[in-house]
Amino acid sequence: MNSAGTLLGIGRFDQIDRTVSALADRYRSEGPPTLRHWALQTLGYSAAFQGRSHDAERYFDEAATVDVPDGSLSADKAVQAQTAFRRGHRRRAFRILRAYIDELVATDNVIAASVVCIEFISMMAVLEHHDEAARMLAYLERRNDFGAMAARTLVAAKVSSRRYGSHSPTSENWLSDRQALAYMRDVLDHLAADGTVSQGG
Repeated sequence: MNSAGTLLGIGRFDQIDRTVSALADRYRSEGPPTLRHWALQTLGYSAAFQGRSHDAERYFDEAATVDVPDGSLSADKAVQAQTAFRRGHRRRAFRILRAYIDELVATDNVIAASVVCIEFISMMAVLEHHDEAARMLAYLERRNDFGAMAARTLVAAKVSSRRYGSHSPTSENWLSDRQALAYMRDVLDHLAADGTVSQGG
């Protein structure tokens, strides 16, 4: 499991699917729940990166049913935000993703900023907030192998890198994980309070 993120980032999907599926089966029967949860999330991202959205949703949904200790690194809230946004509950989605950012900062799990970023960019693209999406695409593409793979497979088609403008990644404007989380938090706060953003919840 320790190497799973790296293998995802370099596109070793067959190896991930084979070995992590076997681990997930073992953790389903023997535990521990945290490793079962991480295995299922890894399989979810592997499926998502390969364009198998139905399989990805199935793995993420199962991962969400696993009871993990508070403070465990988890993408559950990002997936919940994605679901709420897709169903038209935009302000609810902003609040969920915002709460996830608070949790990551409070538990010092800021490495998960790339997971937040995937959902943030997707939301901004739908809302046509191109500058915000481009700024975080620039961050995601150079964050790590996982982030670069997510940028190529999940969000690049939604936000053209030609929209970078002043957000083109250079040594002067690189964002740290904490800075990226703070930026997304501020944007989400603004959108949640914006009376022109529709819809439910």
